[in-house]
Amino acid sequence: MKFGTDPFSMFRTLTDGNGLMGPQTWMTPRERYDVIHFIRDQFMKPLHPGFKPLAPEYLAGLPKAEAAAPEAGDQKQRDFGLPLASQLGHDIPSVLSVRLGGEQTISYNLHSMDQAGVWRGGFLDLKQTQHFRERGEGVALPGGELIPGLQTWRWAHANKLDYPTGKLLPRGPIPAKWMEYRGHYLHDDSMVLSYTINGTEILESPSKACGFGAIVHTLQIGPVKKPLQLAVAQLPSGSNKKGFLSPDAATAQLDAIASSPADRIVVLEINKNGQLGQFAAAAIHGQAQGLTWSIDDKNRAVLTIPAGNEPRRFQVVRYSGKSEAELLSIAGYVRLLKLKSTMPDLAKRLAGGKPRWPRMATTKGALGQADAA
Repeated sequence: MKFGTDPFSMFRTLTDGNGLMGPQTWMTPRERYDVIHFIRDQFMKPLHPGFKPLAPEYLAGLPKAEAAAPEAGDQKQRDFGLPLASQLGHDIPSVLSVRLGGEQTISYNLHSMDQAGVWRGGFLDLKQTQHFRERGEGVALPGGELIPGLQTWRWAHANKLDYPTGKLLPRGPIPAKWMEYRGHYLHDDSMVLSYTINGTEILESPSKACGFGAIVHTLQIGPVKKPLQLAVAQLPSGSNKKGFLSPDAATAQLDAIASSPADRIVVLEINKNGQLGQFAAAAIHGQAQGLTWSIDDKNRAVLTIPAGNEPRRFQVVRYSGKSEAELLSIAGYVRLLKLKSTMPDLAKRLAGGKPRWPRMATTKGALGQADAA
């Protein structure tokens, strides 16, 4: 209260700082009003005999604002680059969120390399974090709408997708024998993740399908000692339909069988009044020999990668929609992929791409004077 006990003086102190107190720029004007009201109501009112409530005359005598608050549309968004490491919500302490393009974002749990979330409509909501506030005590949140059916991307360990976690660290990574994260690499407008699953070396690069709303995971997998399992989609269980669709299908009729080679599309559906209400589908493009699809008792689409000594490269294409036309569109996209003869070699993207800042900064040092030390 050294610089004034009236509300306006207190507001100026909070805004501009004074003496040893710096300006509290991390507070919004409303939060500064809240602080002033709290101090007056909880401390000054009961302890100060001469306390007076604010009179209309005092409020009328306050100076008028000289500038309007900037419009939300005028604020430029910060460029954090392609990926950003952060917490996600209050439950996942370490994630890497990646811009996929088309305002789609995927977030990986760095303690397991399972998916923490995938959404459309923006990147991360960071308004309450240290990225935007000096004392950002909030957490990063999804900056869009979660994509239904595609919230599952989960590796199995100890032959189980729902492996026991009772003896694991509550906030740390899972054991290295199950997963070891080795970092991420930027290459032009793409990013490569490097990690191991159950001792198998894996490179992964997520992206949005060009001209299509699907999410594409390019995987480069080293020799596999024991079969790997990866759940890639899930919808609620019940009386819903599930099965497999040929990429050459002319109708959205599913083959209701328990498993299938990975040359077909695995489909999970929610039906309402006999009509398709929501679906999640996944397909494989690339070296799919020996890969198989299955649908487990929790209605998850599960990809099994067999043991083998040869490395392989393939893409997992995931898509979510609400109509038979959209379901057939992923079949058309898979047919289009088959016409492509090339698959990106992720190992060649670990050395970086073209320089992001090619301009060379030149400077020259000079020795200081001995008596100026």
